[in-house]
Amino acid sequence: MYTAPKRYTEDEINQCLPLSVARWHEHVNFRLAPFGTPQSEVDHSKFGFNGSIATKEACDAAGGHVIPLVFNCMVQSIPVRPRQSLGPRTCVLPPPKKPLDNS
Repeated sequence: MYTAPKRYTEDEINQCLPLSVARWHEHVNFRLAPFGTPQSEVDHSKFGFNGSIATKEACDAAGGHVIPLVFNCMVQSIPVRPRQSLGPRTCVLPPPKKPLDNS
C-alpha cells in the first residue's frame, strides 16, 4: 500500500506511481461504531466502509463517529515477493529544484 500526503497534486501523485499503472483512491466518510464498543459487538452491517449508515446524521443518531478521510490518497499494490511483507509506504518526492536566478 502506498499513501501520498494530502497536499500532493495529481501530478505529484503521478510521479510516485503513475496513474496509468495503478488506481489511486481515497477512503472517505468512514463510519465508526460508538467509542468503547468491543469489536465483537460492533454491528458491521451498520458501521465500517460497507455499513448501511450513509450519512453523518444517521451515524450520530446511532452513537457513532465519522472520519471524513482515512489514509489520504492511496493505492494497494501486490509486492513482487508475495510472502515478504513490505508494509505501508509513503510517497515522498525530492524537494523542488530552485529556479535559476536570471538577474
